[in-house]
Amino acid sequence: MKKIISLCLACVVLVSAFCSCSTKNANSGASSLRPNYDSIPLVESVLSGINSRNYPIIDGASFTEDLDKSIFNAVFPSQGSDSPRYPKTHSQTITSYYKLIDGTVDLILVQDPTEHVTSYAKQKNVDLEYVEIGNEALTFFTTQNNPQDNITQAQMQKVYSDNTITNWNQIGGQNKSIKIFAKNAGKHSQQMLIDDVLQAKSISNIFKDSSTNENLTIFNDVVNTYKDNSGYALGYTKYNFISQYMSTNTDKLKILKYNGLA
Repeated sequence: MKKIISLCLACVVLVSAFCSCSTKNANSGASSLRPNYDSIPLVESVLSGINSRNYPIIDGASFTEDLDKSIFNAVFPSQGSDSPRYPKTHSQTITSYYKLIDGTVDLILVQDPTEHVTSYAKQKNVDLEYVEIGNEALTFFTTQNNPQDNITQAQMQKVYSDNTITNWNQIGGQNKSIKIFAKNAGKHSQQMLIDDVLQAKSISNIFKDSSTNENLTIFNDVVNTYKDNSGYALGYTKYNFISQYMSTNTDKLKILKYNGLA
């Protein structure tokens, strides 16, 4: 069995493991898809035995691109963004896992895998091994005009799994319907919701394939509910994404406390 070493960041409760993965044995059929750096200028790194030609090919989640660049800058302090080995735009979590399993990249900086990924790894006879390197939180958010400021795990389960909470007044808020938004199946934030919040419960089929793949789209969808006086929206995403969005859109969304914790 091929072994892939995944250096994974574990999640805290509402947290997703994010990994840097290396393949010990790449699929031979994927060799033509791997970039070849054998002919680029040879630049030694600060690490013994690592140079610009054998530096690992790294991919990962979009939110780990800055981490990837920081690693490169630390290993090659004399190089910059003009280097052919400078980190490229990441393929995002699911795609980068597939690339790792197929042997077209050496390391990935991602969260722990979804069921889709682990199933694919088994099909390819690849064993994934994880090493924790950091944390990423799952956050729940609503529109700024919603006076509600907290939601609990039990309430989230009744919203996204049982469908028995449909109005904000059922959790201490105003008599307004809950306009529920979800990420698409296969997106890691939905897997985080299932694993860390719903736990033994499954996400309702109503939401399993609903809403959107993209963070900006779900933010805009939630913001657009301002126009609907009948209800307030509820959505979820990783903290990194919403913090970036809110840095330039301070008056549109707010992050809810979870179990009373900000």
